[in-house]
Amino acid sequence: MLILIENFFIDSPTRRRIAEGLFNMGISIRSGRFWIGQIEIPTSEVAKAFNVNRRTVYETLRQIESNHAIATVMAHVASDVDCTQVAPLIGNEVIEIQVSTGLFQRVFVEFNQFISSKSLYITEMVSRTDGKKKSFIRVVLRTPLQDHEIKEIAAIKGILRIHVSKPDIDSPNYLCKTCEVVVCPNKVSTLLLQESAEPLKF
Repeated sequence: MLILIENFFIDSPTRRRIAEGLFNMGISIRSGRFWIGQIEIPTSEVAKAFNVNRRTVYETLRQIESNHAIATVMAHVASDVDCTQVAPLIGNEVIEIQVSTGLFQRVFVEFNQFISSKSLYITEMVSRTDGKKKSFIRVVLRTPLQDHEIKEIAAIKGILRIHVSKPDIDSPNYLCKTCEVVVCPNKVSTLLLQESAEPLKF
Protein backbone atom coordinates (compact mmCIF):
# COMPACT_ATOMS: atom_id res chain seq x y z
CA MET A 1 0.00 0.00 0.00
CA LEU A 2 2.83 2.39 0.83
CA ILE A 3 4.30 1.82 -2.64
CA LEU A 4 0.99 2.99 -4.11
CA ILE A 5 1.06 6.14 -1.99
CA GLU A 6 4.73 6.75 -2.77
CA ASN A 7 4.18 6.60 -6.52
CA PHE A 8 1.03 8.71 -6.42
CA PHE A 9 2.76 11.51 -4.51
CA ILE A 10 6.14 11.16 -6.24
CA ASP A 11 6.20 14.88 -7.15
CA SER A 12 5.05 16.12 -3.75
CA PRO A 13 7.22 14.99 -0.79
CA THR A 14 5.18 16.93 1.79
CA ARG A 15 1.83 15.52 0.71
CA ARG A 16 3.41 12.08 0.52
CA ARG A 17 4.66 12.45 4.10
CA ILE A 18 1.17 13.37 5.24
CA ALA A 19 -0.52 10.52 3.34
CA GLU A 20 2.00 7.94 4.58
CA GLY A 21 1.68 9.27 8.11
CA LEU A 22 -2.12 9.02 8.03
CA PHE A 23 -1.89 5.47 6.68
CA ASN A 24 0.66 4.37 9.29
CA MET A 25 -1.38 5.87 12.14
CA GLY A 26 -4.59 4.25 10.95
CA ILE A 27 -6.37 7.52 10.18
CA SER A 28 -8.89 7.03 7.39
CA ILE A 29 -10.36 9.58 5.01
CA ARG A 30 -14.09 9.43 4.40
CA SER A 31 -16.35 12.10 2.88
CA GLY A 32 -13.55 14.67 2.98
CA ARG A 33 -12.87 14.17 6.70
CA PHE A 34 -10.32 12.41 8.86
CA TRP A 35 -11.36 9.55 11.12
CA ILE A 36 -9.99 7.13 13.71
CA GLY A 37 -12.75 4.55 13.78
CA GLN A 38 -15.91 6.61 14.34
CA ILE A 39 -14.09 9.57 15.91
CA GLU A 40 -13.52 12.54 13.64
CA ILE A 41 -10.13 14.25 13.74
CA PRO A 42 -10.18 18.04 13.08
CA THR A 43 -8.15 19.21 10.10
CA SER A 44 -6.31 21.67 12.32
CA GLU A 45 -5.06 18.78 14.49
CA VAL A 46 -3.83 16.89 11.42
CA ALA A 47 -1.98 20.01 10.27
CA LYS A 48 -0.44 20.42 13.71
CA ALA A 49 0.66 16.78 13.83
CA PHE A 50 2.54 17.08 10.54
CA ASN A 51 3.77 20.62 11.16
CA VAL A 52 2.11 22.05 8.05
CA ASN A 53 -0.66 24.57 7.45
CA ARG A 54 -4.28 23.56 6.89
CA ARG A 55 -4.09 24.49 3.23
CA THR A 56 -1.47 21.78 2.67
CA VAL A 57 -3.69 19.27 4.45
CA TYR A 58 -6.70 20.24 2.31
CA GLU A 59 -4.59 19.95 -0.86
CA THR A 60 -3.47 16.48 0.22
CA LEU A 61 -7.06 15.54 0.96
CA ARG A 62 -8.28 16.71 -2.45
CA GLN A 63 -5.47 14.88 -4.23
CA ILE A 64 -6.24 11.65 -2.39
CA GLU A 65 -9.95 11.85 -3.18
CA SER A 66 -9.24 12.61 -6.85
CA ASN A 67 -7.84 9.11 -7.37
CA HIS A 68 -10.16 6.12 -6.98
CA ALA A 69 -7.47 3.64 -5.90
CA ILE A 70 -5.87 5.90 -3.27
CA ALA A 71 -9.25 7.11 -2.03
CA THR A 72 -10.45 3.51 -1.60
CA VAL A 73 -7.31 2.54 0.31
CA MET A 74 -7.49 5.54 2.64
CA ALA A 75 -11.22 5.04 3.26
CA HIS A 76 -10.55 1.55 4.62
CA VAL A 77 -7.51 2.26 6.79
CA ALA A 78 -8.03 1.17 10.39
CA SER A 79 -6.09 1.66 13.59
CA ASP A 80 -4.79 -1.36 15.52
CA VAL A 81 -3.99 -1.70 19.21
CA ASP A 82 -0.25 -1.80 19.87
CA CYS A 83 0.63 -3.54 23.15
CA THR A 84 4.37 -2.94 22.82
CA GLN A 85 4.53 -0.33 25.58
CA VAL A 86 2.01 -2.03 27.86
CA ALA A 87 3.17 -5.66 27.68
CA PRO A 88 6.32 -5.30 29.86
CA LEU A 89 4.21 -3.59 32.53
CA ILE A 90 2.20 -6.78 33.01
CA GLY A 91 5.12 -9.18 32.96
CA ASN A 92 5.31 -9.95 29.26
CA GLU A 93 8.32 -9.61 27.00
CA VAL A 94 8.36 -7.88 23.61
CA ILE A 95 10.72 -8.97 20.83
CA GLU A 96 10.99 -6.75 17.76
CA ILE A 97 12.97 -8.03 14.80
CA GLN A 98 14.11 -5.77 11.97
CA VAL A 99 14.40 -7.66 8.69
CA SER A 100 16.57 -7.07 5.63
CA THR A 101 14.84 -5.93 2.46
CA GLY A 102 13.94 -8.89 0.27
CA LEU A 103 14.40 -11.51 2.99
CA PHE A 104 11.18 -11.05 4.93
CA GLN A 105 9.54 -14.26 3.70
CA ARG A 106 12.55 -16.37 4.67
CA VAL A 107 12.90 -14.78 8.10
CA PHE A 108 9.17 -15.05 8.77
CA VAL A 109 9.12 -18.78 7.98
CA GLU A 110 12.26 -19.60 9.97
CA PHE A 111 11.16 -17.50 12.94
CA ASN A 112 7.80 -19.30 13.06
CA GLN A 113 9.60 -22.63 12.90
CA PHE A 114 11.66 -21.51 15.89
CA ILE A 115 8.49 -20.55 17.79
CA SER A 116 6.94 -23.93 17.03
CA SER A 117 10.04 -25.87 18.10
CA LYS A 118 10.18 -24.06 21.45
CA SER A 119 6.41 -24.11 22.09
CA LEU A 120 6.50 -20.43 23.03
CA TYR A 121 3.37 -18.82 24.48
CA ILE A 122 2.72 -15.81 22.24
CA THR A 123 -0.09 -13.40 23.07
CA GLU A 124 0.35 -11.12 20.06
CA MET A 125 2.26 -11.18 16.79
CA VAL A 126 2.46 -8.35 14.25
CA SER A 127 4.54 -8.30 11.08
CA ARG A 128 4.85 -5.92 8.18
CA THR A 129 6.82 -5.52 5.00
CA ASP A 130 6.29 -3.17 2.09
CA GLY A 131 9.06 -4.78 0.05
CA LYS A 132 11.21 -1.67 0.15
CA LYS A 133 11.74 -0.08 3.52
CA LYS A 134 10.71 -1.11 7.00
CA SER A 135 10.16 -4.82 7.49
CA PHE A 136 9.64 -6.13 10.99
CA ILE A 137 8.20 -8.91 13.11
CA ARG A 138 7.03 -8.09 16.63
CA VAL A 139 5.85 -10.61 19.19
CA VAL A 140 4.61 -10.37 22.76
CA LEU A 141 5.66 -13.38 24.84
CA ARG A 142 4.18 -14.49 28.13
CA THR A 143 7.36 -16.39 29.01
CA PRO A 144 10.62 -14.42 28.46
CA LEU A 145 13.23 -15.88 26.15
CA GLN A 146 16.57 -17.10 27.45
CA ASP A 147 19.75 -15.44 26.18
CA HIS A 148 20.72 -18.49 24.12
CA GLU A 149 17.28 -18.46 22.46
CA ILE A 150 17.71 -14.82 21.45
CA LYS A 151 21.08 -15.76 19.94
CA GLU A 152 19.38 -18.54 17.98
CA ILE A 153 16.94 -16.03 16.54
CA ALA A 154 19.72 -13.56 15.73
CA ALA A 155 21.47 -16.30 13.74
CA ILE A 156 18.60 -16.42 11.21
CA LYS A 157 19.85 -15.00 7.92
CA GLY A 158 18.15 -11.72 7.09
CA ILE A 159 17.70 -10.39 10.60
CA LEU A 160 19.30 -6.97 10.98
CA ARG A 161 18.57 -6.24 14.62
CA ILE A 162 16.65 -7.58 17.59
CA HIS A 163 15.25 -5.32 20.28
CA VAL A 164 14.04 -6.92 23.50
CA SER A 165 11.80 -5.14 26.03
CA LYS A 166 11.84 -7.12 29.27
CA PRO A 167 9.45 -6.67 32.19
CA ASP A 168 10.87 -4.78 35.16
CA ILE A 169 9.13 -6.17 38.23
CA ASP A 170 10.94 -3.63 40.45
CA SER A 171 9.53 -0.67 38.53
CA PRO A 172 6.83 1.39 40.31
CA ASN A 173 4.88 1.12 37.03
CA TYR A 174 4.77 -2.69 37.17
CA LEU A 175 1.01 -3.26 37.15
CA CYS A 176 0.81 -6.81 38.45
CA LYS A 177 1.77 -5.57 41.94
CA THR A 178 -1.26 -3.30 42.16
CA CYS A 179 -3.79 -5.00 39.88
CA GLU A 180 -6.84 -6.34 41.76
CA VAL A 181 -7.84 -8.98 39.21
CA VAL A 182 -8.00 -12.26 41.14
CA VAL A 183 -7.20 -14.65 38.31
CA CYS A 184 -5.42 -13.81 35.07
CA PRO A 185 -2.84 -15.54 32.87
CA ASN A 186 -0.03 -13.61 34.59
CA LYS A 187 -0.86 -14.34 38.20
CA VAL A 188 -3.06 -16.17 40.66
CA SER A 189 -4.00 -14.16 43.72
CA THR A 190 -2.53 -15.31 47.04
CA LEU A 191 -5.93 -14.74 48.63
CA LEU A 192 -7.54 -17.03 46.07
CA LEU A 193 -5.04 -19.75 46.92
CA GLN A 194 -5.81 -19.35 50.60
CA GLU A 195 -9.57 -19.48 50.10
CA SER A 196 -9.66 -22.26 47.53
CA ALA A 197 -10.82 -25.70 48.53
CA GLU A 198 -8.30 -28.49 48.79
CA PRO A 199 -7.34 -29.92 45.40
CA LEU A 200 -9.29 -32.92 44.21
CA LYS A 201 -7.63 -36.31 44.63
CA PHE A 202 -7.95 -38.88 41.88
